Amino acid sequence: MTQATHGGEDVIESTLMRLLDPSRTTGIRQTTMERLRASDARTGMTLAGAARDDTGRFAVRVQVVEVLSSSTVSLRWSDPLSGHMGEQLWHCVTARRRSFCALTGAPVKRGDRVYQPRVRGRNVPCNSDQMIHAVAIRALPGASSAGE
Repeated sequence: MTQATHGGEDVIESTLMRLLDPSRTTGIRQTTMERLRASDARTGMTLAGAARDDTGRFAVRVQVVEVLSSSTVSLRWSDPLSGHMGEQLWHCVTARRRSFCALTGAPVKRGDRVYQPRVRGRNVPCNSDQMIHAVAIRALPGASSAGE
């Protein structure tokens, strides 16, 4: 005996199939990534789609708004987990712990020069644990005069 199928069942089945076999959606992901890269080219944002830190974060977008001094830059930060931070002050410090560069995915060793969001009193941004290598910041468009 067969049951009548409803249009909604096809959606559920296709969603389950995509979860079980992600290779079926490769074309869709590439199209989305292409759209993001095209958008980034227009806005001057940098998409680090392949960069992942130890928590598996990806697709971090960073735009240098202004180089304020040799050790401070104003950035626009956006990532899927912590959201869009708008304009943030990041300062160049010496890394106190091992981590990964949020922009490139490269390992950060203790003693490396990195940029981190400025934390003031109780104002702790969601991305305060993130680090970006100073070299990676200088490589971004608009940051040619950022300090070491």
